[in-house]
Order: sequence, then C-alpha cells, then structure tokens
Amino acid sequence: MCGITGIISKDGINKNLNEDLYESMLNIQHRGQDACGYVINNNNNMEIFKGNGLVKNAIDFNKLINIDSEIAIGHTRYPTTTSKSIDENQPFHMKTKYGLDISIVHNGNLYDYQHIKFKLMNEGYNFISNSDSETMLYYICDKIDSFLLEEGIDMNSKFFLDFLDLGGYDTLLDTIIIKTIKDVIETFKGAFSIILLINNYGLVCFRDKYGIRPLCYGSDNNNILVSSESISLDVLNYENIKDVEKILILKKNNKIIEEEYNFKLTPCIFEYVYLARPETTINKISVYQARINMGYYLAKIIKKNIPPDEFDNIHTIIPVPDSSLISATKLTEELGIPLKFGIIKNRYIDRTFIMKNQKERQNSIKRKLFIVKREVNNKNIIVVDDSIVRGNTCKHIINELRNSGAKKIYFVSCSPQIKYKNLYGIDLPKKEELIAYERNDEEISTEIGADKVIYLNIEDLKNSLLTINSDIENFELSVFNGVYIS
Repeated sequence: MCGITGIISKDGINKNLNEDLYESMLNIQHRGQDACGYVINNNNNMEIFKGNGLVKNAIDFNKLINIDSEIAIGHTRYPTTTSKSIDENQPFHMKTKYGLDISIVHNGNLYDYQHIKFKLMNEGYNFISNSDSETMLYYICDKIDSFLLEEGIDMNSKFFLDFLDLGGYDTLLDTIIIKTIKDVIETFKGAFSIILLINNYGLVCFRDKYGIRPLCYGSDNNNILVSSESISLDVLNYENIKDVEKILILKKNNKIIEEEYNFKLTPCIFEYVYLARPETTINKISVYQARINMGYYLAKIIKKNIPPDEFDNIHTIIPVPDSSLISATKLTEELGIPLKFGIIKNRYIDRTFIMKNQKERQNSIKRKLFIVKREVNNKNIIVVDDSIVRGNTCKHIINELRNSGAKKIYFVSCSPQIKYKNLYGIDLPKKEELIAYERNDEEISTEIGADKVIYLNIEDLKNSLLTINSDIENFELSVFNGVYIS
C-alpha cells in the first residue's frame, strides 16, 4: 500500500504547483510512512528526490517550493514486498533509447513480474532494485521504443528531434503511449494505480483493469491534480473530482485525452474498512458513510449473537482507535449502549499490522495503545475494531483490559474473518499468520482471550457500500474468501 500523486500546470510554470504537490503528499501520508520521493519537470530539467521517513522530515519544503516547475509527481511508501533500502524508493526514472525521460509512481503490487524482469535483463536492462514498479517502468520504456521503431522513426531525424522540443509532440506519440499502456494493462497481473511523468509531455494516469487501488483527479484555476485519495484534492479546494476509469493523459498544452480500455471496476473493499482516510470518497463511495453503515449492520449481528440476559448487562462500547471510531458511533446509537473512550492511542506509532516481524509488531502495540482504567473496571464491554488480522493487537488489548478490571469482553470486528493472503499491495503474505485461518469463531475467542468474538459478514460488508453506490457489481474480497480476480 502506497500513496501516489501528480500535478500539472494548465499554463506553464506555476509557483504554487510544488506547494500543492507537497500538501497532497502530506494528505496521503497514512498510505506510506517509510519513505517518500518526487520528480519535478521544468522544460528539460528534471529534479529527482528520494528519502526515508515522513514527508515533513525527509523533504526540504523551502527548497521544493523554490524550484520552478510545471509537472511533478510524488510518492509515499510502505514497503510490502521489498526492503527499506533507498534504492527501492519511488519514483523510478529512466530515459528511453529515443531520449524520452519517463518517471513512475505506483500503488499496488504486481505478483508475477519476475519473468518480465528476467526477459528485460536478457535484453540488456540494468535494474537498481527488486521493485515491481521499476520493472513496469522499464517495460513501458521498452514498448514505447519498440512502437516508435515499428513506425519507422529514426531517432536521429529532424522529425523525431522535433518531438523532443517543447510543444513539438505529435499525435503519433499520443497514439503510441495509449497503445503502450493498453499493452501494460493486459500484460501485468495484480493491482496498480500508476502515474507516469514524461518529460516535456505530461502525466499519464491509469489503473489495472479492475481498479483495485484508488486514483482520482480534479482541477482548480491553475492546475490539475491526481491523487490516491480525494482528501488531497478537497484540502486544496480542487473541484470536478473524478475517479480514473480510463487511460488519462494530461498534456502540457492543457489538452486532456481519455481512452477507454477493458475496465471492470472491482475495488478492494479493505480500502473502505481500514486503509483510506474517512474523509475520502473512492469510486463514488464516502468512506465515512461506509463505516457508518458497517456499524449499522454490525449492530444487527450483535443482537443476534448475544443472548438478551447478557446483552442487558453490557455497560459500554469501547472503540479501538482510529479506524473503528466511526462504526462504533453508529453501533452505540443502534444498540443504546453508551460509547466510552476506554482505549487511547499514541499517535506517533506507525500502523502495526504492516510491520515486517512479530517482535516489531508486538513492541509497537505496547507503545501504541493504553487503557483508561476508570472506563473499564468492573464492567462488561463491547470492544470494536476495524478488523482482526494476526490477533496481536486484540490479545494485547484484551489482556490489558482484564488487568484493568474488565469483566466480560465481547470483541467485534467491522470486517469478516481475514483468512487468506493478499496479492494486491497489502502486507498479508502468509495465511498461516492470520488468526482466522482454519479457526472458527469460538477458537478465535479462546486464542485472543475474549468471551466472544463477533464478525461482520461479507454480504453485510458489501451492502454497507452498495447502499451508497449500487452501480458497483463486485468487490475485491480475496482476504476474506480466497478468490483472486487477476
């Protein structure tokens, strides 16, 4: 899971462009906190930066806003399949044999790219990383070169050199880029939201044929901004926000090209459960409203699963911050049980389920969550979490609640049982690590130390979203049902 963004001026160099890029990166920081980077284009000048850590720490803001630019892309990273080496950080950049400078930012995961990489290596391409994103970039560059060659373009001819002059691009290059991207979409397996920056040309934006990972764009008077989440655009007062559902080319001459391809929207439902910010709208679905709806359906399941005599003795609902807070507010409304903030979060600790090893996850959990004893002592409580992944957080919370005097603990999840690995950019690699794998609800309750565990079911989770946008026919649900769509 990463955050990507891109911006292009409508009319040449814009002094506010890099400032908007920086702000956009800050607002998708939750999607990647390990590293960040950007590429800035002004005529033939390219400014490339990669650094480890948060945007505000890694990037020199004063330097950034003093760079003249008219096109830029940015990236915030969680390393899900490779190391934390700076060589793995995005954006990646390459110059084609025909002299086109191309940079890429990518959110998602390509699960079968190694054979493509091997073929490119045999053709003489030298890789600096193990990243799937770098492989896609090299493939794109190779295809553009091949298609130009097929057209009989001599890279030394005046005709082609005119291509490389500011404003000298012909519709032929548009055609070749579209042809290349359609080939990429059909060739690569997995999830990808992509923004390409092509020097002196513009931005090329596209998603995989299922739109698994989000990408949207909008405009103000000066620029067009592309981002993983609409919150980036909302904060900057960009309007006319749309999801990217076609190949989108934003050219320097303020020309917009949209090209249809074999697109069948099947978004990752976990974006709405956990990954995205609640202020965001993805595929015409408000994440906030979706989480409200999850609380509504979860309330009905709780009533069915807790006997009346037990239910009447529940004192309070306690959400696990932050992703479950919204669902919990609806839950307390539907159940008539007061909500209390009995768990407090240290906001300077990263998301734990994505961390690479068990020791790191457990240590971070201890530093991350704290119990307010007066709200739990001698009480029967419902604890609400967005999901139960490995069970580390649940075990810690329940143990601390018991130590703080809690009596009965009903642990409820706003998502179904997570039983299978993820192939699309969420770090859930081994199903054997998942607490719900080959365990029933009673066994899970025993394992985490709860009196009862209650899950939202798949159909109710889907309905939480479909009541907002009924046009979506399917969702990517593989972590719940083991069905992989690509």
